[in-house]
Amino acid sequence: MDNNESRFERLTWDDLTIWAGTKTLSRGNSYKNQVRELNMTKDRGILAWVDGTEPYATMVGMDSSGKLSGICSCPNPWTPCKHCVALVLAYLDSLKAKQDVPEASLSDRRLQVIGDKKNPRISDLYSDDEDEDEIDP
Repeated sequence: MDNNESRFERLTWDDLTIWAGTKTLSRGNSYKNQVRELNMTKDRGILAWVDGTEPYATMVGMDSSGKLSGICSCPNPWTPCKHCVALVLAYLDSLKAKQDVPEASLSDRRLQVIGDKKNPRISDLYSDDEDEDEIDP
């Protein structure tokens, strides 16, 4: 087990609640079965497509102090979104099941999609694809 796995495995439900909030954590839990193509990144983050209104490129990292950070291509301007939470929960399930999580290539399409999200146009932040109620503050 590498350092990244052990850091993620030490996460508790309380840690996730502090990071995401109760509402987003609950929504993310209901989406964890929508996570597909789970991979590690070169910097030991986790990356996947999370199916929602459409497939969203989602990535979550953890720094050496255990602080989580996430980014997702969904229209939700707040982070973490339910897709980030779903990704973490799916990754934790894969660790418990001792499933291998392969490393993503540097040319992975999801990394480009997420990179585009870092400098979005304002119109990209708000979409008719998801109801206002779906945006988690």
